[in-house]
Amino acid sequence: MKPTLLVLEDAPYWFPECQRAFGPAVEVLARPLDRAAIAELTRSRPSLALADLSGGGSGERVPTPHLVRSLLDGGAPLIAIVPGNSPGASAPVDEWWLRELGTAAVFVDDVPRETVMSACRRILFPGG
Repeated sequence: MKPTLLVLEDAPYWFPECQRAFGPAVEVLARPLDRAAIAELTRSRPSLALADLSGGGSGERVPTPHLVRSLLDGGAPLIAIVPGNSPGASAPVDEWWLRELGTAAVFVDDVPRETVMSACRRILFPGG
């Protein structure tokens, strides 16, 4: 059975990137970042969840602390893209993200695509 990657984002950026990077080897699903997606995460138990928590820059909302905690309680390994302090980023990274996200892989929103795909690959295909 092939691994499942659930991409949670309000605007389609990471979903097509993941489809291109993994092709047919991984089932890539996309959902908006909302409570219904959290329910699906808990119900379907994907191999990995990739959540864009950065708020984008095109009017997307930054998720609330409650939504982030719900993501972590969803039961799947989580890679999070959070607001960064680079030019054009929506907000500086603060201690809250690191404290709340704990052991999840956390990247700021200007992270190179290859870095995120590599982290996904290590979780989806451990030891290979």
